[in-house]
Amino acid sequence: GAMGVIAPMVNSVEDSEALAHAARYPPLGGRSNGNFGTGFLGDDYEERANDEIFMAVQIESAPAVEHAEGILAVEGIDGCWIGPGDLSASMRTTPGTDEHTAAIRSVIAACRKTGKIPGISLGSIELAKFWISEGCQFVTCGDDSSWMTAGAQAAYEALSG
Repeated sequence: GAMGVIAPMVNSVEDSEALAHAARYPPLGGRSNGNFGTGFLGDDYEERANDEIFMAVQIESAPAVEHAEGILAVEGIDGCWIGPGDLSASMRTTPGTDEHTAAIRSVIAACRKTGKIPGISLGSIELAKFWISEGCQFVTCGDDSSWMTAGAQAAYEALSG
């Protein structure tokens, strides 16, 4: 099974509880013991998997921000990944506004209060540096398609003179 899962659109404590239950083996959760293909991980995989799995919830809506502390307080949730684009759409605001920035900071504060790892999805190194300085530890600063497109464009420009 996956050792790390990021679940999108977690908007409530109930959503968070269902995810935590699905991600862990009994007695901590209800994950199926049909762990086919995990033999290479050792005979004791089921006994140690609950301690090794990283379960993150995506906080990417206004209701999720409102309930962030409760969502993150759920046992079995290890952290979150903030989705600033979807969050701004849900808030009906523009990324980077004071309101949007305050919402993201409130999620990071909820992570601190609950002892969970805050993360964020970003599109640039500059934004990544900023949010790392704000406390995010689980950060992306782009995506495969934009990096591939930029590399292909640079190669094309270099070759076409």
